[in-house]
Amino acid sequence: MITLYQIGRAGYWTGHTQVVEDDATVASGWTASPIPETVQDGEYVRMTLAGWTVCSEPMPAAVNEVAPAVRPLLAITAITADADHANQVIIDGVNDVTCTVGTVLTFNAELRDSNGGVIPRSDSFRMPLRSRDGREKVLLAVMQGGHIKIVAPMRESGIWSVTQETVNESLPVEHQMTFAGAQVYVVEA
Repeated sequence: MITLYQIGRAGYWTGHTQVVEDDATVASGWTASPIPETVQDGEYVRMTLAGWTVCSEPMPAAVNEVAPAVRPLLAITAITADADHANQVIIDGVNDVTCTVGTVLTFNAELRDSNGGVIPRSDSFRMPLRSRDGREKVLLAVMQGGHIKIVAPMRESGIWSVTQETVNESLPVEHQMTFAGAQVYVVEA
């Protein structure tokens, strides 16, 4: 059995070890070279070309470590149906709708920051609407001053949904949003 020592950022020993079989494949980031036995409290061990070196400087923070950004929230605020179908639509909250084929739904939403305030951004983005059987429609979400309008003509029956993943799949990371999703049950009249 061999003891392996994990090498972290800048070649510093992380303090982690593992014992493996003599003929085990050594994963990247580990070495079988034992650390010096003379290491004392307040000292650190770093791997160099000459082997382990004892030093007084701690392991540096990761150079590219970035605090995770809080994504803005895409919050549906209202769902309405066209005048011809308004009496036939069942809206359960702001994420679940049942309507008949031919209904034109309008989703109103806001882009909100972590405090609930509207982010005054003006832009547009594609919103894929997918059915359980694999069909897909692409809707255009138009945003003016952080207020978003999405018009969804529901011409085919089925269970259609939009999720956070589908909204974000073609957006650059800096424009991605959190979203609770929405589901539309379109029934034959």
